[in-house]
Amino acid sequence: MENKFLLFLKKTYLIFTVIIAAVIFFLGYNIYLVDHSLVNLKLALDKVSDARTLEDVKKVEQALSYPLRKELSKGKLDMATLADLEYINDIIANPQSLNQIEDVKFFLKRVIAKKSQERGPLMASLDAVSKAVLPIQQKESINNLKKEERALKEKINTTTKSEELQELYSQLNVVYQRLSDYKKAEEVSSKIIELDPKSYRAAKTKFTKAWDYKQKGSFEMARKAFDEIINEFADSEIAVLSKYEVADILYKEGKVEDSIKANEEFASEYSGSPVAQLAQFKVGATYLYDLNNFDAAVKAFDKIGETWKEQPLIKYIDNKVAPFISKKYRSRGYYLLSRKRYDAARDSFSNAIKVNDKDAQSYTGIGVAYLGLGEKDKALERAREAVTLNSRDWVSAANLGYIYLQLEMYDSAVEQSRRAVGLNPKIAEIYYNLGYAYARLENYAKGVSELQRAVALKPNFAYAYNNLGYCFWYENRFGEALEALNKATQLNPEYADAQYNIGIIYESQALYGNAIQAYENTLRIDPHYSRAKERLGKLRGAQTTGN
Repeated sequence: MENKFLLFLKKTYLIFTVIIAAVIFFLGYNIYLVDHSLVNLKLALDKVSDARTLEDVKKVEQALSYPLRKELSKGKLDMATLADLEYINDIIANPQSLNQIEDVKFFLKRVIAKKSQERGPLMASLDAVSKAVLPIQQKESINNLKKEERALKEKINTTTKSEELQELYSQLNVVYQRLSDYKKAEEVSSKIIELDPKSYRAAKTKFTKAWDYKQKGSFEMARKAFDEIINEFADSEIAVLSKYEVADILYKEGKVEDSIKANEEFASEYSGSPVAQLAQFKVGATYLYDLNNFDAAVKAFDKIGETWKEQPLIKYIDNKVAPFISKKYRSRGYYLLSRKRYDAARDSFSNAIKVNDKDAQSYTGIGVAYLGLGEKDKALERAREAVTLNSRDWVSAANLGYIYLQLEMYDSAVEQSRRAVGLNPKIAEIYYNLGYAYARLENYAKGVSELQRAVALKPNFAYAYNNLGYCFWYENRFGEALEALNKATQLNPEYADAQYNIGIIYESQALYGNAIQAYENTLRIDPHYSRAKERLGKLRGAQTTGN
């Protein structure tokens, strides 16, 4: 028995030792092989996906500083990846809209996919394990960088060949950049340029210097440095990227219109560049988020589809950006409806449908706009289309019910309003429409029931109290009718219809003095209220005759 127990302990000890050794090996292996930049990007994507406010988005900025600096420090710049990372960082630093969370997610996924592909399946698996085991933002190892600095200096001291020296100084410059020792980086940069001013390394060194000026907000110095690169290394990739950066400087200076023009010109002139699509996307995004110019934004985004065809960015615009713009047009349309600006509302809804022809709420909105314009057939056609497009959308059902109500199609109004209540039972206006429809159908008991639901949901609903008083009156519940109507006038002292209805009830009860007072109140609010004038004239005439 004892021997079996000892044997079990030995086996357990061996397994435990192997696990501990594997963990220690992995952690050591992790330092050298894991792409911490990629791990940080994945962690940033997780945080962005969980973001619910603009402040949440800004918290991701720290996780991206390391990958961005790491990308810039590469021996050869990857234009597309650097531009994507910079744009992501710019959005996070100053987001204009929550919808930009989707933009950040798209460009992060694009960078992650590219880096993962470059790493290969084995290394990508290692990165995934590292993210799971050490789910924290990775930073540079200062000790490792210091060791790398010493080793490079030793090699520099024993090297005489100009090309090799320039390469070593380039590597040392990267180390100082990653150590944030910009003074030493500046000194090393000068030596790289002195050794061969026309080389790619010299151009990249100058680019990094110009980029740093831009990041620090020294825009004039940055522009001058980028312009020098453009002149000295004309038609090179770095010169093209420098032109892209100059356009970005304009935006950061607050010269939004100038930045739009510069990015548009860049995208047109360098359509084959890896950053051309991004430049054009920024044109659309600037119109959309900074200027709220939806028409211009649509044209700018459409240009991406016209120029590059079948790209992931185009699919993203169709699936995410277009519905957002459509929603903006739609919101403007409903605002214009509330102001009874039916022509402008119709046009805004029409634009929403052009951008997203599956948006049911825009169809129902344009239906209400047509109703306001007196185009009844179009109103009904569009509102029915909305319900067909999305039978589960309560707004479409409610609006169709409202249009039926205005067209005096009361049975259809009840049917659609009932559907709307089933889809969303918490909207007071739908119960109001139901109550109004039942009143027109002379089913006053049901009218009372629905209008009471309306005021229960919305206690300050003056119109509902007025119609509730009307239904109570027809049920000969005069005390409750007056109570409801007085409530309507308390909520809205300028409510002429409610004052008139009070007069009608008093008159029906032979309380003529009270009725005269109510009609006079009606005419004080609306001097052109013809029915009040007529009733008041008859009552005064009767009083005169009686005297």
